[in-house]
Parts: sequence; structure tokens; C-alpha cells
Amino acid sequence: MLKTIALGLILASSMAEARINASAFDLSDPANLRLSEAASEQKDFKHLDELLTPDEIAEDVGIPSKEDKWMNGDYSGLIHQIGRNSNIGNRPLRIEVLKQYQVVYVYQEGELTHQFLASTGRNKVETSASGKTYRTVTPTGMFEIDWMTSLHRSKTWDADMPYSLFFNGGIALHATYPKYYPSLGLPTGAAYKDASGKTQIASGSGGCVRLTMEDAKTLFDLVTQYKRANTVVIVRD
Repeated sequence: MLKTIALGLILASSMAEARINASAFDLSDPANLRLSEAASEQKDFKHLDELLTPDEIAEDVGIPSKEDKWMNGDYSGLIHQIGRNSNIGNRPLRIEVLKQYQVVYVYQEGELTHQFLASTGRNKVETSASGKTYRTVTPTGMFEIDWMTSLHRSKTWDADMPYSLFFNGGIALHATYPKYYPSLGLPTGAAYKDASGKTQIASGSGGCVRLTMEDAKTLFDLVTQYKRANTVVIVRD
């Protein structure tokens, strides 16, 4: 584990120096096409996890919500167990999210094959744009992917969730937009320079795990290849 963390820190350092170029996207993909259109219009998309709580996102998507106690602000001893399959941790495709390092590791057949910078929940009690108070936390534990979609378009807000892998109600791994790329891999509250040289503050997410568009697509394609039934998501503090 220590070796894996060390590799992740090296990756985070190198990736921080060379952020993904949004212009390199394959525009034949509908999610990337939406992003390209937004860029040409200089439109600032909002994250759906900033507008709705996870249970509201689940309702918006049309999947069951999983209102564990963390939805009410109780984060003590949180763990999501899947009792019906004791071998879930041994599935061929394993996605591990390390919140402390803001890194996602991907293991295929037990071999580490991909490492991505990420942004996870801020772990604060906040009020969403919908007016509901909730904790913006990415829950720890072991999860199955309940639903996946290459581009969820909100029914009620002008917001997208490209390459979404929903693993706990409305909590998902999904793509973010280029303006947020410099904050990936950084803890909430950390200062960084944007493309114009201005100092910005890494905000974290409303609970989801955000990735670059390219990394989210890579992950989405892997889950498509291995199937949801052969994938496990493990979130660690």
C-alpha cells in the first residue's frame, strides 16, 4: 500500500505540471461534443453535485437513492457493506479512491494500470441550490456500480454529468470541465494558479469523484469492457 501511495504522489506531481488539453477530445463522442460547444460559447457549466444533493441527483437520474446516515450529517463510522457478495473485493476491475491523496487507482486483474488525479467531497454541512441541507462527503466503503451513463443531462438544471459511474445513489465518478482541472489532486482549500495566472482555491466536490474528461472516459470504457458485475469501487479516507 505504501508503495502504491508513493507512486500516486509521484504521478500527482508530474500530472500537476502537465494538465490535459481539452482541445484534444474526440468530438465524435456526445459528451465531448457538449464540452466543445460549451467552450466555443464560453459557457460556464455548473456541476450537478453543487446544485442537488445525492438523493436528489438519484431522483433526477431515475435510480434508487441510498440515504445512509451521512445524508443527515452523521459521518461517524461510515461504511457501506455489500453483504450479498463477500468476494466483491476480488473482482477483475477494481477502482480505488484515496481521499487523502485525491487520487484514483485502477487495477485490472490485480495489476495497477491507471492512476488519475481527482476531486472528492468537501466534507462540510452545506445547503444545495435546491435548498436542502446535507453533508458534501464522498462516502467511504466498498461499492458496486449501480448505473452508468455516458452523458446524464439534468431534467431540472442546466448541468451535465459526463461519463457517470453511479456507485452510491447519486454519488458518482464523473468528468469535470477544463476550468476545474488545475484543482484536481489538490485538497479542498488549497491555492493554485489558473490558466490566466490568477490564484484560485480548490473547492472539492459536492460528494462525487471528479476526473478530467479524458480520464473519466477511460474509466467508463473500462467498466463497459469488464461489465458492472465485474467491477468494484473502494473509497478510502
